[in-house]
Amino acid sequence: MMEILNQVSTLVKQNYYDPALKSIDWKNAVDAARQRIRNADNEGDMTAAISSLLSRLHDSHTYFIRPYRLQPVIFGFDAKAFGDVVRIFEIMPGGPAEAAGLRCGDRIAGIDGFVANRKLIDDEMRYFEYLDPRLSLTLRIMRGENTPEDYVVNGRQPATSSREFVKTYKEYKEQYIKGIANPSITEEAEGIEYLKFPTFMIPPPKADSVLRQAKNASALILDLRNDGGGRDDTLQEMASHFFDQPTEVMLAVGRDKKEKLVVKPKHPEFTTPLFVLVDSHSGSASEILARILQLRKRATILGDVTAGKVNLGHWFGGTGGAIYEIPFGLSITVARIVMPDGLELEDRGVVPDISCIPTAQDLQAHRDVCLDQAMQLAQQAVSKGAAVNTSVR
Repeated sequence: MMEILNQVSTLVKQNYYDPALKSIDWKNAVDAARQRIRNADNEGDMTAAISSLLSRLHDSHTYFIRPYRLQPVIFGFDAKAFGDVVRIFEIMPGGPAEAAGLRCGDRIAGIDGFVANRKLIDDEMRYFEYLDPRLSLTLRIMRGENTPEDYVVNGRQPATSSREFVKTYKEYKEQYIKGIANPSITEEAEGIEYLKFPTFMIPPPKADSVLRQAKNASALILDLRNDGGGRDDTLQEMASHFFDQPTEVMLAVGRDKKEKLVVKPKHPEFTTPLFVLVDSHSGSASEILARILQLRKRATILGDVTAGKVNLGHWFGGTGGAIYEIPFGLSITVARIVMPDGLELEDRGVVPDISCIPTAQDLQAHRDVCLDQAMQLAQQAVSKGAAVNTSVR
């Protein structure tokens, strides 16, 4: 782990977009991480030491991918910010969270004594499940006006779980991956197409193919919720279908150069009313697409403020160890992203034109109130035969 720390430190110094590393005393920071590794008595704490070093840069696309020797812990729930609060939005059937009595819509006020809020929740869950896994979590839960109550979720690891649980988890995970791996398009009402686009990690031809399925739409709803972003070329492909002239999408400002991403119109060109759904887990490429559509008054953006995780990261890797080599990964921000209006979305996000925040009751009843609202607007636009006016923020 000492060897991995040294490699991580060097890679960041050589490749981070800001050569000054945001004026951090990098040598002292690395020394502190080294001392923490010396004092650690388990691999999880050593991994956390390296991750904590990178977190000092406060950069969404600079983070450590630990060696795959530690088994992650399965707690069986997903949580994210809805407005200013954190709520559980998905629970694995037959999983630890369900056994502990948790419900969709529950508000998480704290995790193991740490405050859970919009800025911290994703890093906290990554830490407890992945970087320094622990077998139980104590969640401070708030339900309506009730007094906050602690719930203990006893996590499971595949290697020490029953075959029945492993099978249940595998089926749940396969269904989850299926939902986030591929875009899908359906006709929600006559002339109104709904495009769920869960990731920009797909290749551009696949994005082009799914858009072509909606070429005759009278209105299009583009769902970028829970879309953490992905490939720049796929972003370029998507954006090219929504503008009738060459359009600057973003400026990437790196250590040694600046590079503009300009898209040219591509057929089919969508001129119909466009409604884009975003939430607190819409990140990176999905935020950039939503914002440029908003800036050019090409779409109405609905939902929650986006993640504010926009900078451009590249992947690096290496190995540590002598007799047994242990591979690790690393994402490093090589450029900061500036939008055409001169503003940056990093740590800020896209503010929607129309705010839509599901309530605890909506989540518990599995009601998609934001999609319903987008459908109403789309139907109004189709009936009027013109796009709804938008106000740019």
